[in-house]
Amino acid sequence: MSMPTVISYFDMAVFSVRHFLLLCKHFFNKSRADTNHFVTNQDPNGFRLLENHKISLKYPDFEDYEHFYQMRFTPEVVYWADDQPHQISLEEYALDRITAQESNEIIERIIMLDGEPIGTITARDYVARTCQCTLGIVIANPACWGHGYGYEALRQFFYILSAEGIGRLFLETYANNKRAQKCFHKLGFRKKRVFFSPGSGRFVVQMIKDLPPMTPIGEVITRNDPRW
Repeated sequence: MSMPTVISYFDMAVFSVRHFLLLCKHFFNKSRADTNHFVTNQDPNGFRLLENHKISLKYPDFEDYEHFYQMRFTPEVVYWADDQPHQISLEEYALDRITAQESNEIIERIIMLDGEPIGTITARDYVARTCQCTLGIVIANPACWGHGYGYEALRQFFYILSAEGIGRLFLETYANNKRAQKCFHKLGFRKKRVFFSPGSGRFVVQMIKDLPPMTPIGEVITRNDPRW
């Protein structure tokens, strides 16, 4: 056997072993991702805390709404988020919200989990005289519920609203949505009233929170500013 042939066999063996190890690593990582995608911790009050994942907020565009449109209007999500099922196309859903944002009817941000859109957080019904608004939050993927992502998104959104001069927040959630109410209580919301919603046939809890005034470090630049 010549020396080049020995080297050739040796290179092939090394390549095969490396290829095998890479395949093992791939399937091992895939298995871990499938079984432990959400790494969470438990605080003494039983509320799951965000760990090893990054929640951020971004200005919305059409592709964000397109990403979670199908999940957003599944019966499970609609049950917790809406009065009744909607028949709305992706174009209507996305463009209506983008138009409302650009005309200052709402302040909306996309909730990002590790760079992937998972829902929306919205301030609407702004009353300038009392500097108050109504909040809404929808995480469109039920697999992301109960992991503290909504808690962190709201906490970040408070800074945006404070910068806009908003000092009082209202929100509404169904009386049987105990998980959401627990999250809101931890963020400082308190129960204001309970009323019956004819549209959904369920009782609704209205909650309220006063935001402390924000003292910015430096100058706050809004989206309408040319320097944005």
